[in-house]
Order: sequence, then structure tokens, then C-alpha cells
Amino acid sequence: MKLLGTLVLSLLFAGLCPAATGDETSGSHLPAPGIYGSQLSLEGGEMLTYAFSVPAVDAGQRVPLILALHYGGSPTLGKGATYLKILAEPAFSDLGALILAPDCPGQDWTDPRSEAAVLALLDHAMRTWPVDSERTAVTGFSMGAMGAWHLAQEHPERFRAAISVAGAPEQEKPVTIPVYAILSNHDEIIDGAPVRRAVKAMRREGVEAKLVLLADGPTHYRFADFVLPLRRSTKWLQKVWSEPKAP
Repeated sequence: MKLLGTLVLSLLFAGLCPAATGDETSGSHLPAPGIYGSQLSLEGGEMLTYAFSVPAVDAGQRVPLILALHYGGSPTLGKGATYLKILAEPAFSDLGALILAPDCPGQDWTDPRSEAAVLALLDHAMRTWPVDSERTAVTGFSMGAMGAWHLAQEHPERFRAAISVAGAPEQEKPVTIPVYAILSNHDEIIDGAPVRRAVKAMRREGVEAKLVLLADGPTHYRFADFVLPLRRSTKWLQKVWSEPKAP
């Protein structure tokens, strides 16, 4: 039964994301536009499964990169791909960005195992594809939002901005890169107080921080309903990308 379940999930993942082509390792150009699935070999022999969305770009053009971290729940093969298709790709499609959506390998995105895997994936993307290092961002929903806050706190040099959706920071630590946080007043799971405190602390230090409260927003598990609010963050993100990077 376990083998059958694994087979079914593998077929589902393959259906969501075509197999990556040899172009993935060319280092000079992107595969054809579409959503792909792939695996990255990590230290110790572990494999990180991830999906990635490729935009249509002109030859020689460097593209923005968005790391999209999925919500929590039971570990499922292709969870990143599902999150990519339902929320991240529809929200960010107009940016012409390469969007990476890995499956969480650890307990959550703040787990050192997950953190190391994500950093390895970012290194791989920078080596492999024509990524514009001045236009990067990390985003996530729920558990993924916690991961976005964590990476913004621990690895600000990796990202120009972070976008949190229906999630809060795990620890009250300084954040030095711009943050756009989305919360729904009807969210029955997430306590918005840590987000409000983090935003206020950032503003006191002169760091760009925007908090969007959805007064008539969806409940927590209706995450597809966050597509439009997340899409509205793209103008803010483009503005951040266009400004000089803070020292």
C-alpha cells in the first residue's frame, strides 16, 4: 500500500510538472516557458524535490527569482508544485520571474535541514540560470510565511525583499530587508500580533515594511483566495527592486 501511494504521488507530480530538460544545466539560458519538476542532490545524498516556473524571456535577458515556500500539513511529494500552481504562479506571473517552489524536507522551513536545502537550491539556481541577483524575493504562505520571515532574518544578503502571507515570524529578531505582510481578519489560525510588532520594529529602524490587513479576507485554509491580495504586492516588489540596495 505504501509503494502504491508513492507511485500515485509520483504520477501526480509528473502530471503537474513536466520533467526538466537538459537545458536546466546549461548555465546560459532557461528552458521553454512552463512549469517543471526536478530534484537536486544535496550533501549526504538526500534529494530535494522542487517545482519551478519559467517565464517567457528574450535571449540574453536576466530574470528575477522568487523563492516560494509552501504551507504546512503532512509531507506530500509535489506539495511545492501544488502551491506554485494554485497561489505563487498566478500571483506573480506578470513579473516575468523564475519561481522556485521546493518541497519542505524538514519539520518546517526553519528547520536547519530545510534551511540548508533552500540555500543549496538558491546556489544551484544562480549557477544554472540567468538570474538577476538584484531582483530576488522570498515568499510563503502560513508555515511558508514563517520560513520567509526566518530567511529574511538569517540570510538577508540572499534576498531584496520578503512577502509573507497568512503567517508570522517565529522569533522577534531584526529584519533588515523590505517586508510586505498580508493578514486576513478572518484568519482563525494566525495570531497577527507578532507581525504587527515586527512591522513596527522595522519602521522604527527605517526599514521598508508594509502590512496589508484584509478586513473582509478569507479564512486561513482558503489559500487560493489570497491570490489577488498577493498579486497586488507585485507593484510594491517592483518598486523595491528599482531602488538602490540598502548598505
